[in-house]
Amino acid sequence: MPRFRYKAYDARGVLSSGEISAGSRSGALDMISRRSEIPIEISEHRSDDYVAWWQRDLGGAALPSSQLALFTRELASLVKAELPIDECLRILTMQPLAQPRLRRITASLLERVTEGEQLSGALAAHPAFPPYISRLVSAGEASGSLASVLDQLASYLERLSETRARVVSALVYPAVLVVASLAVIAVIGTVLLPAILPIFEDARVEPPFVVRALSTVGEAVSAYWVVLPLAIIALVLAFGSQRFKSAVREPVDRALLRTPILGSLITQRETGRFARILSLLLGSGVPMLETLRVSATTLSNFAFQAAMSQAADRVKEGNGVTVTLSRSGLLPDLFLRLAAVGEQSGQLDTMLLRVAEIYESAFTRQVDRLTVMVTPVLTLIIGGVVGAIVVSVLSAVLSINDLALQ
Repeated sequence: MPRFRYKAYDARGVLSSGEISAGSRSGALDMISRRSEIPIEISEHRSDDYVAWWQRDLGGAALPSSQLALFTRELASLVKAELPIDECLRILTMQPLAQPRLRRITASLLERVTEGEQLSGALAAHPAFPPYISRLVSAGEASGSLASVLDQLASYLERLSETRARVVSALVYPAVLVVASLAVIAVIGTVLLPAILPIFEDARVEPPFVVRALSTVGEAVSAYWVVLPLAIIALVLAFGSQRFKSAVREPVDRALLRTPILGSLITQRETGRFARILSLLLGSGVPMLETLRVSATTLSNFAFQAAMSQAADRVKEGNGVTVTLSRSGLLPDLFLRLAAVGEQSGQLDTMLLRVAEIYESAFTRQVDRLTVMVTPVLTLIIGGVVGAIVVSVLSAVLSINDLALQ
């Protein structure tokens, strides 16, 4: 269906602009007039406008937490200023800090809102937004506390984005070390070894083990260099498929929970996230059953996600919340005890908020400690591996003189 860009005056005499879908120019004018607006300019928006491939919308891909936090924070500030939702979205489409994709998504939300749909419905219809966001916004719209809900949601998303950014920045140096070491090994395997291996062959002497291993790997890469990228692509596609996730990811994630250090880290992250979303949804007046189901979708560990989804089904049968969650065997005792106190006192959302703060702080502290330890440990490991390879190759090169004398 053609899209038209327009400018019009509303009933208050305020000039506004936007986009609308209609079968024809006259149909677009009729739609604008039915909204009690006076159009002064309208033109068809060509769909063949060029968009760079790296800026194109991937449809189902969710927005990163940094862009979600930016969108939610700016929207909360504008709603607090008591601006209409369509005007808030119109301002957000001009946000210079937003990525092009976020601005296009905001424009699509604006189109739905100007056609009469509520903001929560527009958010729920777009796959870039997680389900809990649209549900929170819907609760805020129903209770008249949309600005407060958006403010709490923005704070949560900002903390989530900050934690991820901290982890990524801490892993930059180790990643550079790994890439540099792989580059050194590649140069040794593709340049140096092919030059010295014929000498061992002519002398009928078996080269050192490291030299033989690197040579074998180099030959395999040279022989199957066409197949390797295809295999990597196939693995990535299989990893993203739902069948793979249900068949492999859940057992793998469950096994990760039993590892000494990583398991504790994952448990703290998932517990804090689950408690935070539960608290936000319950505090906004969302029913318990729907709260559990929506909160389960926010978890990234498939074992946790499956367990919380099953808990929601058991609550539907009339079981207590805390007793049901305890059956999963994944949530820490502190979570269950504080949740039980909150359930008995009628302040479950408040207690869950406290639980979220405890586990989010514990997760942040542990991540900081681990990222500080990763760099020196990884440096020693990589240095040892690369050093052993270099020493072995140099020993082989120095032994060439002995081979020449034989």
